[in-house]
Amino acid sequence: MLLAEHDSLLHHYIPHCQSLLEHLLETRAVIGGFSVLSFLLRDPSIRSHSLEIFVPASKSEQLEQLLDEDEELLLGVPTTSPYPCLNSPVTLACITRVTTFDTLNDRSITIYTSTSETALDPVAASPVTALNSWLSLYAFGCGYPILTLNRHSIVRLLVDFIFELLLLYTQLDHNGFNISAELHLWNDWGRHVDPAASETQQPCLCAWNICPDQGRFFGDAGSLLTVFDLVGHEHGHFRLQQQLPYGLGICWRFLSDRRPCTSLCREADPLLPPSVHVMPAVLVDQTYTLRAMI
Repeated sequence: MLLAEHDSLLHHYIPHCQSLLEHLLETRAVIGGFSVLSFLLRDPSIRSHSLEIFVPASKSEQLEQLLDEDEELLLGVPTTSPYPCLNSPVTLACITRVTTFDTLNDRSITIYTSTSETALDPVAASPVTALNSWLSLYAFGCGYPILTLNRHSIVRLLVDFIFELLLLYTQLDHNGFNISAELHLWNDWGRHVDPAASETQQPCLCAWNICPDQGRFFGDAGSLLTVFDLVGHEHGHFRLQQQLPYGLGICWRFLSDRRPCTSLCREADPLLPPSVHVMPAVLVDQTYTLRAMI
């Protein structure tokens, strides 16, 4: 059923999706945004006008060339602009440019180039937890499944008027999402925590892996990370080819514009468990950079 939903999602944008999937696999790109949200919730009405794809910095031009030269996809002439761009369907950090291809069915494919060597960097930097998810040919991940599957989303406070963020929040609200920057105000979570003793703090929800100050990564106890066929796939090949769910990952803290939690998440919470080791920064050459947000 999952694979059927996977194919149905892609057929919504292009009739021949297999070659597109092969291009994504070759460039270690992933699908994200509202397209993946519709896949997770089994709700086609959430699909956006454009199929949103995220690609590592060094693979961006290769992916764009593959799509441009693939006659089977029948895509229009691509248009490229530096990021940010107005009226973008997703508003994300960690992106350097955006390239859009029109499709024959009056939809489009949008390529977001990551600032680093993992396509997950902009996914983890989403200003809303509802879009902290991705989908590849063989696997998919969701950073906050306990919220997303119940149509809840943490959002950043709108300190200043930002049209793109307001548009994003409106889209979530239109699709039945309960959005908030203060999780304890939701009745289903607020009753599980003690109120903060100080007005300068907010209750911590790290026990449920949904505290915005908490260190997170795809594959931790609070996330969803799996492949479509756990038995049939050759995981050794995945590791060798650095294909998700293996290869470069990403760590993050949501860190919304809110008061810190009552725990020490923001100052002392480890991003990774003791059994996992990470180097904060590795510079191999001018085209390869690994960043860890610690």
